[in-house]
Amino acid sequence: MASKPAKRPDPAPLPYSLKHADLKFQVTAECVSGTIQLEGEIFSKSAFKVPLVSGLTILDAQQKGKELPLEQEGGTHMAVLPGAAEFSIALTTGMAVAIEPGRASFNLPVPAAGTAERVEKREAVRERRPLMPAPTIGRNGEERVSR
Repeated sequence: MASKPAKRPDPAPLPYSLKHADLKFQVTAECVSGTIQLEGEIFSKSAFKVPLVSGLTILDAQQKGKELPLEQEGGTHMAVLPGAAEFSIALTTGMAVAIEPGRASFNLPVPAAGTAERVEKREAVRERRPLMPAPTIGRNGEERVSR
């Protein structure tokens, strides 16, 4: 046993890891906006291009309080990050709400992180409509609406 060299650990399957994503969004009548905080680590010794999110409009990207340039490949926003270090990235993002008669919706893509938390604030959207009284049926079968 002593004559055998120690086995080297297997390399990581990917040169990076997204450990945690914290998503905070506010939903209003026409849009969804908020922030995504990503935390992770680069395992390789050299800089590596890390895919961050896809399907979102990124308005701002920051790392350590400074602007972080992003690249886009096939709808995925990517950042080139220095190797052999942990990272924390703040993204400001927004998207439109799809409005259909009687409902509104949006799709929220989640980053491929080990854990993800979502905090959502909703703005109450109220519509004022005049109250329509129920029609009554008269003796001759005709409908009448009294106001």
